[in-house]
Amino acid sequence: MDGCGNQASSNASGQGGGSDATAGDGAGPGNSSGANSSGASSGANSSGASSGANSSGASGDDGGGASSGTSSGTSSGGACVPITACPSTVTCGRYTDPCSGSVFICGNPCASGEVCIPTPGDPTSQGCVLTGGTQGACTGLCGEIGYDACGVAIVCGGCATGLSCIANHCVTPPAESDAEATVSDACVPVTCSPNAQTQLCGTVNTGCGGTIHCTCTTGVCLGGVCTTEPPECTLVDGGAKCGTVNNACGSGTLSCAGTCTGTTTCGADGTCTACTPPSCGSKTCGSVSNGCGPSVSCGTCASSSETCYQGSCCTPSTCTQILEAGTPDGGALGCESVSLGCGVTQVCSPCPGGEVCNANACCTPKTCAEAMDAGLVTSCTPIDLGCGITQTCAPCPGGETCNANACMPCVAKTCADFDGGCHSDGCNGTLDCCGSGLSCQGSLCCASGMVNYNGSCCLPQCDTSQPAGVQISCGQSLYCGGGR
Repeated sequence: MDGCGNQASSNASGQGGGSDATAGDGAGPGNSSGANSSGASSGANSSGASSGANSSGASGDDGGGASSGTSSGTSSGGACVPITACPSTVTCGRYTDPCSGSVFICGNPCASGEVCIPTPGDPTSQGCVLTGGTQGACTGLCGEIGYDACGVAIVCGGCATGLSCIANHCVTPPAESDAEATVSDACVPVTCSPNAQTQLCGTVNTGCGGTIHCTCTTGVCLGGVCTTEPPECTLVDGGAKCGTVNNACGSGTLSCAGTCTGTTTCGADGTCTACTPPSCGSKTCGSVSNGCGPSVSCGTCASSSETCYQGSCCTPSTCTQILEAGTPDGGALGCESVSLGCGVTQVCSPCPGGEVCNANACCTPKTCAEAMDAGLVTSCTPIDLGCGITQTCAPCPGGETCNANACMPCVAKTCADFDGGCHSDGCNGTLDCCGSGLSCQGSLCCASGMVNYNGSCCLPQCDTSQPAGVQISCGQSLYCGGGR
């Protein structure tokens, strides 16, 4: 049988080949072993019962993580038997049955500071593991070490100054030639569709120092690849949940494609529930909405001179009426906006051309020419033209700056003014003062091919232990050929 695992058999028929602890290879995921023909729990017997698992430690595929278990992968009469529920040893995240390919949502999401991965040393179970501490998944590591069971990258932070995160360890940056060789090894074709079955999405790193932006024409973007609705978004009846839900690992959120129609609204659990639609009540115009279904129109005002204000038709005053009424003390209204009632404000006494409104009075500021004639312009420093206006009337020519009331050539700083690093030259330019083999990535000096990720230099690269597909490295998506 092209079956569910690799196993060592002794005098067993079915999946095992050979005799007396000779390994027989199956085609599917899993490893199991047995010493005799009667081993029913972990070995092969005369009926070919076995169990298997496939896991990569702190890694999972983009579609939903590890495939492992104790009750899946069993065979009966030479056939892999699909499971109908999560194995008891899988207590969090997504679990993919290696027999049927069905994805199950198991247990409870992990708490903050934990990740859902196959249990270290026991690929047949999956649970929450601490990332920090002396024995956490991130101990001694940096960057993104893999994926949790929901396809979300596990990020272990950056390195101290002077070190770079390469192959998930903080090391001294490599020489330029070495860095270039590493990038070359990760270089892949620049395309959003690396094969007929895969459509990438988001910002994808080419592996050669560049990026491309890819989008999904159908489905959703999950882990850098376009896919159908993730299992967390699927309702029991096969429909899609609405709104945003947490993923099964507790490591992120998902936007589900479901929409609520009619008098329903999206609840916290991602399902559409009945709600009370809005009512106009005493309102006679405008519209009302309470998030339950579409807005309800409450009517329109009969006259164009009316405006809908707080649900009722209201006729604001005109500027003529306001000007005739004047202020309560009989003074002028001024040039600032005044209330016409019904929520309407308007400038009824605008200032004529050349004047500005300052302190509710029209005012004529000096021009630069007038200021020069009056001897007020003595330098490049901005001067007060009156009416609240300040302006530079003697700007410095190109290439010069105003310093201590005088124009002088802008003296750009050089790397000699700094102890390495990336800086502004003080004249609208930037300085790359990184050492040999390094270049500025934002404010950091990084080796060739590296990017600035979470405040540390990071080299996007493929994990050769992972199968072909999308991998997230240094916050960017790489399409990796697998085994490279």
